[in-house]
Amino acid sequence: MVALSASATSNKRNSGAAFPLRTQNYSGGLEIGIERRRVITKKLTFFHGPSIRAIYSYNFSKSLNPATSSYERTISDNINVAIPYALGLLCQV
Repeated sequence: MVALSASATSNKRNSGAAFPLRTQNYSGGLEIGIERRRVITKKLTFFHGPSIRAIYSYNFSKSLNPATSSYERTISDNINVAIPYALGLLCQV
């Protein structure tokens, strides 16, 4: 099993402050795993297996106040890695 994900948002909001705040968020991830299936009945199958997941996210925010320096902004990068194990049932309708 291979899964890919990607998302992006950009907002400009004025939440009661004198100047608006601009934010941008980007993220993307990859998950690769092995799935094993075992037939329980004709219509019911049990599945299980490990995978490895990595997600990168970038967040940027800046006040649009012209009196502040362009260096007054917040930037954060995150990399999250996980090793989930999936358990489940598949039912044919």
